[in-house]
Amino acid sequence: MSIWITRPKVDGIALKARLSQLGISAFAEPLSEIEYSDFDIAVLTDAAGLIVTSRNGLKGFASAVNLSADCSDLKAVIETLKGRPLFAVGKATAEMAEELGFKDIRIGGGRAETLVEMVLKEAENSERSGRQNFYHLRGEKIAFDLEAALKERGAQDLDLHLMPVHCYKLSEAQILPSDLIERLTKKQINTVVLMSPRTTRIYIRLMKAYQLTEIAQDLHHCCLSDAVAEPLRQIGTRNVSVSEFPDQTHMIRLLKSLYLS
Repeated sequence: MSIWITRPKVDGIALKARLSQLGISAFAEPLSEIEYSDFDIAVLTDAAGLIVTSRNGLKGFASAVNLSADCSDLKAVIETLKGRPLFAVGKATAEMAEELGFKDIRIGGGRAETLVEMVLKEAENSERSGRQNFYHLRGEKIAFDLEAALKERGAQDLDLHLMPVHCYKLSEAQILPSDLIERLTKKQINTVVLMSPRTTRIYIRLMKAYQLTEIAQDLHHCCLSDAVAEPLRQIGTRNVSVSEFPDQTHMIRLLKSLYLS
């Protein structure tokens, strides 16, 4: 029996390798892929701070930095940005930010909503006068509306403005490979790892399209958070487990509890 990792290719292979080290059989078959967008680093020049709600946002930033490597005018901008406050959604994102050279990293509680108070406090205590632009390095679609949450808590009174920067987009799988379908029908898979609400929705759509919903009822679904699990619960999926904390470390801990206990 094996675990189906649905993460984008690079992340999926990394998780598979980690599980293999623990003696857990897994394979990576992505339900989505990440495409990084070209954006002009110069748009961040007036940033009071950066907000990153996934590592993909930082990967998109790094990609844009690499594209700007030959532009001497932007080197000073990039170095200045690395000294600005960076609000990372969780520990893994913060670690990547540190690797990229950011110096003032504030770590949230693993969910985007935990950054709201942190950003508001920074704006309130800032010595800047006038408009404060906080740039959100994000994908085209988001699970939590950070801008609305900030406005609801009085961002306008602080002249705080959330500026979205679309660093990447996610392309959804439209088919299931024949070898994956064969594994499913032969019951060679017993667990599915789901790391985002959107991936869960893609999974449900494709399992329905291939008439695999009855097989899905026998699978164990390991979800990163309650938000990831919710679409499954809405359709009455029986076997759903949620990671104690929404990061890969705790997801691995959940898988270990199922396979190695």
